Amino acid sequence: MNLSAWLLVFAVLMAGCGSSAQENALGKVTDLIGNVVSNKAAESSQTNGEPSVSRSAQDEPQKSTQADTQKNAQTKASPTLGDREKPIPWGRPGKVGTDWEIQIQDIDPDAWSVIQTVSRYNDPPEEGRQYVLVKIKISNVGENARKPGGYLTFKYLGTDGLAYDKGCGDIPDPLKQVEEMYPGGATEANICVSVPSKAVKGGSVIVRTSDDETFFAGVPKK
Repeated sequence: MNLSAWLLVFAVLMAGCGSSAQENALGKVTDLIGNVVSNKAAESSQTNGEPSVSRSAQDEPQKSTQADTQKNAQTKASPTLGDREKPIPWGRPGKVGTDWEIQIQDIDPDAWSVIQTVSRYNDPPEEGRQYVLVKIKISNVGENARKPGGYLTFKYLGTDGLAYDKGCGDIPDPLKQVEEMYPGGATEANICVSVPSKAVKGGSVIVRTSDDETFFAGVPKK
């Protein structure tokens, strides 16, 4: 029975009853009308496919999404070996580009005493700077013969955040003198960079190709 029918019944009852009976009838009809209204609302909700959901249940997907976003951000932020935040340690080989493998074998943080014996024409480092001499092992792990000096560049990243590439003059066994290397070939060589003294300890060695760069541990902080 719809709402209009109930109202009609209520009018008939009210017309034929005394005041006390009218009050009882009013209470019953009011309850009935309330039930009808509730049932209609429930039917409408089911018809529209929108069942009631508690606020806590609605909040769960949002909380889960936020947790996933934070987890993904942490994963992306984690450095890999060879990044600036996680340089490759001495003695451990690291890939640079597709053709080269570099290994830092030793570093002399103040090599002027060595360099001045190579040539009497070498100048001492400028005031406040020192020569950082890096001994490397280099291997051709590619598929073609190449001369490493034509494909690789070296810089020293100081703790001041600046990358230095100024040379030191003539040095023993320089990289530029390494001949063409065929796949599987390996040799040792030196590079040298003039670096401000205050930026040497804790720095790193940057090895670059035209499309890649890898960071290796430089002079230790202590």
